[in-house]
Amino acid sequence: MKAFKYLILSTIIFSTPLASCSDDDGFVDVLWTDIVSVKNLDNDDFSFMTDNGKLLYIENSEKIGYKPKNKRALINYIIINEATEKESYNIKLNWAREITTKDIIAIKPAQEDSIGNDPVEIVSIWEGGDYININFRYATNGTIAHMINLVSPEDKITIKNDTIDLEFRHNAYNDQPHYKVSGVGSFDLTPIKEIVANKETITLRVKTNENREKYYNIKYAIK
Repeated sequence: MKAFKYLILSTIIFSTPLASCSDDDGFVDVLWTDIVSVKNLDNDDFSFMTDNGKLLYIENSEKIGYKPKNKRALINYIIINEATEKESYNIKLNWAREITTKDIIAIKPAQEDSIGNDPVEIVSIWEGGDYININFRYATNGTIAHMINLVSPEDKITIKNDTIDLEFRHNAYNDQPHYKVSGVGSFDLTPIKEIVANKETITLRVKTNENREKYYNIKYAIK
């Protein structure tokens, strides 16, 4: 199973203006940082969608040489003006960082060793953009790529009493802890929608190994 190198972040700020110098429209020189989904990933004319439904058209993607590789990204931008559609904007992209974007997987006993269960600290966990998003932290020596996964401990994703049990797994590949780094992973909830029938809300219960078992409950409204 492929190992992924993770986005290293000292701080993460979502949907937050970092600095401002307002004009009549309230846009100019306001820096925003958001986690977004990439629309038309395989097309040069890609755009971004924020988790609260705002569509962002990039005016300068060719100038900064950015082409997204994953379905999710952390971006910093300035809104230039409103676009023609409702809740859409033209933006100047200042920088973008790839976010590891993966499916939720159902593991078999033979996969336990490769998936791993090394300690990993959860900074925050939330549902947004039809993804479970996990801001995590782990110790590393900086020379080995670690791997994370969100898994079903059963051989298929199963709902019981309006709850789906998942586990956030970390494989450190015997890396020696020296200092802590942070990263973000986004896990697609599309397969969850396919098994919840006519339910409006379910609970996603995520177990993690933070040197001890810990559980996080996330209410997920089916859209």
